[in-house]
Amino acid sequence: MIVDLNGTAHLFGGRAGLSMRDGSRVLFEPYVAGNVTRFLAILGGLYARAGYFAPVGVGVAVTGLKDAFSSADRWDRMRTPYPREKFRRVRHLAAGALASEPRKAAMALVGDLVEASAGPHYDVFAPGP
Repeated sequence: MIVDLNGTAHLFGGRAGLSMRDGSRVLFEPYVAGNVTRFLAILGGLYARAGYFAPVGVGVAVTGLKDAFSSADRWDRMRTPYPREKFRRVRHLAAGALASEPRKAAMALVGDLVEASAGPHYDVFAPGP
């Protein structure tokens, strides 16, 4: 994570997906949602310490998605590859909400990706087996 003096911050992650031996790609939704959540919580904490609670522009981009399958092994759903190369989303959220409700803020950013990849009933924040 990089935080600039002007208040902007950047997080880069290179493990959102994995190429398998058979040539297929897998998207790890929990990795994406978890990292976005932690990133927003840290930023929310920084904004709170600075006394800043106004709206902030936050965005996420996930690349290399073309034909990636969800890592969520869903028995009730046909495996459908993600149709686009990239997912991008930008939202304006209250700085205070980033600290108080980072999961909700993260889902505002990546919820559509998770739903498109894993299905509408997949809870990316549910504890694993």
